[in-house]
Amino acid sequence: MTTARPTFDDFLAWLEESRRIGQVHFDEKSRCWYVLGHPETNAVLSDPAVFSSDLRVLQPAQDDFALFQRGNFVQMDPPQHRKLRTLVSQAFTPKVVAGLEPRIAELTTELLDQVGDRFDLIDALAYPL
Repeated sequence: MTTARPTFDDFLAWLEESRRIGQVHFDEKSRCWYVLGHPETNAVLSDPAVFSSDLRVLQPAQDDFALFQRGNFVQMDPPQHRKLRTLVSQAFTPKVVAGLEPRIAELTTELLDQVGDRFDLIDALAYPL
């Protein structure tokens, strides 16, 4: 039995079908809500009291999840999110990031030179980088 990997065209077909169902809908198979429309997404993202980014209550109690959560301001609600985002934005100005580009390119090349034809992008590149 072979299972084909989904393609970008598969994703676009899924997205088109999902939008036909509705810009906001609950999917029983994945047991999650899909918010696909721009105004609907803005409403969700601008109301953390109703739509929290803090997903800790949904995560199993595991060390790796706890480690991931620490300092992950993407999964924080205001005011903690705003505090950390302000600190990060001050540290990573366009000028600072541009100055890091040669080193990032060098590290990326070194890491990719160590992998074969098939590799896990997260384990081989994203985490070490």
